[in-house]
Amino acid sequence: MRAEAVETLTAWSVDGQAVEVAALVLSELVTNSVRASRPEDEFVAVRLSTASGDVLVEVWSRPDVPLPTVQRPDEDSETGRGLGLVEALTDRWGSYRATSGGIVVWARFPGAIVPVQRRRDEPPLPERTPRPVPEPTAAPARAPGLPDITFSTDPAVVARVAERLRALDPWY
Repeated sequence: MRAEAVETLTAWSVDGQAVEVAALVLSELVTNSVRASRPEDEFVAVRLSTASGDVLVEVWSRPDVPLPTVQRPDEDSETGRGLGLVEALTDRWGSYRATSGGIVVWARFPGAIVPVQRRRDEPPLPERTPRPVPEPTAAPARAPGLPDITFSTDPAVVARVAERLRALDPWY
């Protein structure tokens, strides 16, 4: 998972330092999930996303174990430092119970998209000329029995639709 995360974030042109942090954070969170899992558990899933100059790493695991907390192990302990490391490397981290079962542990940290540097001998990309946007046309006749489609910007309707869409995704 670590190698795939590095490959994905690198392909997205995420800052190299953020890619290194993501690899370490992902490794700690996945290790914790695997250790908490039982042989009959389905799987551990990872989701990476980047927006507004931040990288978000989420790890979902099936077991319904207690939500993780940062441990303060003594100096002779061989385990228990993972979430402390995650806490030190990230701006924020947390966990929640997924509605589909299991828990999601997430971490957010800075990770800007870096523009790809063009080689000097590489020709510039062609410029596109803007074209006028066509005027809307009348909707085609609908087949009998189908409802008309209407659009609404009413905040209550938009919130209700968003809530129902989130219910379709078991990550929320």
